[in-house]
Amino acid sequence: MKTFSILENKILRKMVPAVFWLLVWQIASAAIGEEILLSSPLRVFSKLVELMQTQDYWLAIATSLYKIFIGLMLSVIVGITLSVVSFYSPFFKALVHPVVIFFKSIPVAAFVIFLLMWIDSSYLSVIISFLMGMPIIYENVYEGFISTDKKLVEMAESFQVPALKRMKYMYVVKVLPYLRAGIISVSGLTFKAAIAAEVIGLQRNSIGEHLHHAKIYLNMAELSAWIVTIIGLSMMFEKAIQFFMGDRHAGV
Repeated sequence: MKTFSILENKILRKMVPAVFWLLVWQIASAAIGEEILLSSPLRVFSKLVELMQTQDYWLAIATSLYKIFIGLMLSVIVGITLSVVSFYSPFFKALVHPVVIFFKSIPVAAFVIFLLMWIDSSYLSVIISFLMGMPIIYENVYEGFISTDKKLVEMAESFQVPALKRMKYMYVVKVLPYLRAGIISVSGLTFKAAIAAEVIGLQRNSIGEHLHHAKIYLNMAELSAWIVTIIGLSMMFEKAIQFFMGDRHAGV
């Protein structure tokens, strides 16, 4: 009974706020009284079910998720590589640091518009996902390296421990939690930035393209249905990353 009571409370804690905001949404929609400005939750849900029965809906989701995942993986690989080289070469770190700051600072929209002058829009979400995630991965992994116990490093040098063994038994163990935290933190960021890039660049067969078309044709129900889809996918994407990275709180 006690276990059931706790489970019941957890469910209620999640359901009550959701029901409350759905009611607020419904009341706002009824008060405005214009479907073109704010569709009701029931109308949006009906449109979402309609979209889910089409091939284009699932193709857009698959295309966007695939490219975002590729961009995220590239950001991890390049971020780790740059941080390792920066750790061993202060000169290289001095060269890379301004680039990292630049990518962290520039607005997504501005960078997307710049990239559209150089590349085909089909690559946008991959590149934007990569550029948004790489600086954070780089900084997290580098922080893990420099936080390694200096006395332990000195002891390894005194006993002439080979560089590969030092990397495996000292640095990797220390860096992994920082890497895990970095990947989890950028998963949601890369997803949102990539969708924004798709909207601006009108990437074919993508979620962003459908968002843009819904806006152009003033189809508020479809636009809202895609927004609900994005929210759901973003949450599942982050939870999946957390699960595979071994985050025990991923299911909370």
